[in-house]
Amino acid sequence: AAVGAALVLTKYMEEHSLNGTVAVITYTAEEIPPPTINDMNAAGVYDDVDFVLEFHSSGNTSRAAGGIGSCCTIPINAVRYTFTGRSVSANVPTKNLKAVKEQGSALEAILQLFANVKQVRQQVKPEAIIQGVIAEGGEAPNVIPRKTVADFFIRYPLDRPYVDQVTETLNQAARQAAEATGTQVEIDVYGKFYVGISLSVLEERAFQYEKAFGATGVKEQKGEPRGGMISQWVPGVKLQIQTSDGSVPGHSLEMAEASIKPLAHNGMLVAAKTMAAVGYDLATDAAFRQKALDEHKQWREELRERGWLEPVRQPGKTTTTAP
Repeated sequence: AAVGAALVLTKYMEEHSLNGTVAVITYTAEEIPPPTINDMNAAGVYDDVDFVLEFHSSGNTSRAAGGIGSCCTIPINAVRYTFTGRSVSANVPTKNLKAVKEQGSALEAILQLFANVKQVRQQVKPEAIIQGVIAEGGEAPNVIPRKTVADFFIRYPLDRPYVDQVTETLNQAARQAAEATGTQVEIDVYGKFYVGISLSVLEERAFQYEKAFGATGVKEQKGEPRGGMISQWVPGVKLQIQTSDGSVPGHSLEMAEASIKPLAHNGMLVAAKTMAAVGYDLATDAAFRQKALDEHKQWREELRERGWLEPVRQPGKTTTTAP
């Protein structure tokens, strides 16, 4: 869809001698930390970009309200906990149990962490989500592993400082697990996601085009604000157009299979036409362009006042290590 929109818009701009550049910028795995788009932004990929037009497949066609919001940009901290102890064989119980008691069991430590997290879940706000898996738990039942690793996502709608607060609570739970089992723990906050900005002036214009171009599954009621992942830095719009029925879960194999069906083909055509049309309006209508810029500035200022503004990063520096 993006390539189609870029080809049409570029051709029109060349034929009518309009100044400007249309670029197709891709980024992968938007919910896999650390988000690649952060490093791209820090490396200057978006320095000369005035507006971003995005398309996200969906079970319906809808528009978002203007404001500060989250779609795939819900505030998330991705944290990895690595416990180290002593690797021993369990074939000689008395000898090895003594060794583990002296050096600690990384396996017991990670199990203790999950027990502690269960208690933490009862103490945080109900909207907070703590998701965790054991990424490394050992390779053989009769060998106590030297190292175990747990991977966690901590999420909370809109309020980034609260995500950091819950993260520190989990960090403390990990330290307690290490102390209780005589192990060492390394805490790595390896990815951070921030809220985005949704612009009503672009959402409304795009929604009218989507309907005119034949979008299906149209929902007239506005949804919550849903900014794209770069939207704190660059104004834009994230189209949400039907490519599958509402029963297909997002980010799934079922959605991938649905993407080759006629409904998805229509949705991608609508997306291409809409992005081209909105891009044309931004390139040719100075008043419309300024309204979008002014609205973006307004929401960025509110983010600044709330302390939710995403910090400037250096390329490759999204990872931080807690003591």
